[in-house]
Amino acid sequence: MGRTTIRRAVPDDAEGIARVHTTTWQTAYRGVLPDGFLAALNWERRAEGWRRALVEAPAGGDAVLVTIGPEAGEVVGFILTGPARDEDLRQRDFVELYAVYVRPAEWGRGVGQDLLDASLADVTAPGVMLWVLEDNPRARRFYERAGFAPDGVTRTETFGDRDVAELRYVKRLP
Repeated sequence: MGRTTIRRAVPDDAEGIARVHTTTWQTAYRGVLPDGFLAALNWERRAEGWRRALVEAPAGGDAVLVTIGPEAGEVVGFILTGPARDEDLRQRDFVELYAVYVRPAEWGRGVGQDLLDASLADVTAPGVMLWVLEDNPRARRFYERAGFAPDGVTRTETFGDRDVAELRYVKRLP
């Protein structure tokens, strides 16, 4: 892959973000989430939600960054951060990494790490937290290489007709 650019997302990025979001879920979660649930994901519906979110200016300090690929200037990845939603970490002013998704064709090329680095560059919080599916070894390895570790907190989420375990990962910042 050639040179990419990371910048703050704008409403015109909504379709590209939605395509990356949908494609990544359908690839990364195959065999983990129900096939019918994944097949029903629709990038057009997600694009509308992303467009609204980007037009309405993210509330509460949420930030969306995108990686723009060299070919035709398309979105190849995105990251969304904001205040931690878990009460115990919100009280300590942690940041939450809500989403980081990179187009599957770009996996292993450093795009995710570049997005994470750019997103965390100006964070002044004492730490960052995120939730990851327990049955997502690729993502867990990525976060662990970036200095995140499970803190022992778990939860169960339901997708379609399947309950899946999620682990909370935390990274303390200097």
